Amino acid sequence: MTGTAVASSAHAAVGVTATSTATCTAGKVLVAGGARVTFTGAERGSVLESYPSTAGANGVWTASGIAIVAGSGGDTFTVTAYAYCA
Repeated sequence: MTGTAVASSAHAAVGVTATSTATCTAGKVLVAGGARVTFTGAERGSVLESYPSTAGANGVWTASGIAIVAGSGGDTFTVTAYAYCA
């Protein structure tokens, strides 16, 4: 299950965070999860946290990213959470 991709504000300062969640569909159990951070222009981001915020049936995986290099103009970083459900 892919969570909603959440983008930072444009030209996010170092230390700014963004958080995404991915939720298992009804009746599915959270098995594992992960995160991906992408960026545009000179902006750079990294995974800050990636963890199960709700375990078991209808589980939720939460992922946070953090800006580690500020870009310019409309540069952003985007974090996406992934939940692996069975």
